[in-house]
Amino acid sequence: MIPVSRADVVLGLLAILAGAAILPMSLALPSLPQSYAGPSLFPSLIGCLFILAGVVITINGLRAWRAEKAGQGDEASQPRPQFAWRRMIEVLIAVAVFIIVAPRLGFVVGGFVLVAGMLLIRGNRWTTSVAVALILTIIVRWIFVSLLKVPLPVGPWGW
Repeated sequence: MIPVSRADVVLGLLAILAGAAILPMSLALPSLPQSYAGPSLFPSLIGCLFILAGVVITINGLRAWRAEKAGQGDEASQPRPQFAWRRMIEVLIAVAVFIIVAPRLGFVVGGFVLVAGMLLIRGNRWTTSVAVALILTIIVRWIFVSLLKVPLPVGPWGW
């Protein structure tokens, strides 16, 4: 198994590369006249956040790696945490289901299924999961459709 600190360095560098790939592509998107928030705004922010997160993760990984090599701190004596493969697979499956469901049944149904499903899989009560998924889906839809004027997939029911 790869030590966590080395895995952090690799993950951080991959995040930096992903951000560096996203940023130029997002800046190539057309801008809207008389508007600061065009189609490139959010992809550009995501690219910058990927780069920033990658730098932070890489620095923290390098620090932990140096501490492990020097034998300093409690990191050497504590068991290393296992990578959460199951959680990663759960998220990938949930996103795949959303990608399949949203174009056919709309963002509201797809988003609700995504959030409620993830909360239920993680062991939350069904009442809490349904309530949080409903509220979060409605808020996200309102932000994108009403405030940002971003069209979201509409289901057969018109929402």
